[in-house]
Amino acid sequence: VLLLHRFRYLIQMFELCSVCLCVADAEVSCVFMESCILPCNFQGDSDGDAFIKWTLMKDIQTSIHSYFSNQDQLTQQDAHFRGRTSLFKEQISLGNASLQLKWVVFQDEGRYKCSSRGNNDSPETFHCQDVTRLVKDTEVSCIFTERCVLPCSYRGTDVVIHWYQVSAGDLRVHSFYYNKDQLADQNQHFRGRTSLFKDQISTGNASLQLTGVEVQDEGRYKCYTSTYSGAYESFINLKIHVQGNRDSFSDLKVNGM
Repeated sequence: VLLLHRFRYLIQMFELCSVCLCVADAEVSCVFMESCILPCNFQGDSDGDAFIKWTLMKDIQTSIHSYFSNQDQLTQQDAHFRGRTSLFKEQISLGNASLQLKWVVFQDEGRYKCSSRGNNDSPETFHCQDVTRLVKDTEVSCIFTERCVLPCSYRGTDVVIHWYQVSAGDLRVHSFYYNKDQLADQNQHFRGRTSLFKDQISTGNASLQLTGVEVQDEGRYKCYTSTYSGAYESFINLKIHVQGNRDSFSDLKVNGM
């Protein structure tokens, strides 16, 4: 059973004018490495004079996407978001200022603000999103003594890949950099049982293949990838079960069997 690793964004929309109007929370779930839509609306602007600005609110405000004079204005866009953001142009005149963010990664977490204005607004109106993520680990279930694939993806070039078994004290499972495996620090428990999909690394596949799966392999794993565009981490919970029995070994221990 494989559950896609998800971000959970809790979005709170409110208007800032002479009076602060609070609107009910909306919940958006985004899938790692896929597209995500952050909603934002304003009073429609039929004259094409809408202003839209998306900002990531961290220690320093980061410009994500701007739109005015009837076109995107991306000269101030942060490099981390370059090529990954878009608006729904055909719907802006209807008041849709929602942002589409592609290839969602862990660094995208944080608080987002959408400032939007049309020439029909009086007084000037701002719509803001507060975004918080709740992250769930990817769940992977594998059959005892067989092979298993732990999924991991990244974007960029000249990648460094490190796999760790976190639940066992950050044991080094597999490393790859300088375009080849680096196994000098690999824990002996995994020796000869791990491999990457070398022909797919250049396309962003950092998944780990584990053969001869053992009971001791159960636990939480971390996939760390680093490229020139940034460093990312994802986590996988691995459970082992006997073929024909969906209960994992850890479940059987809990149930006293």
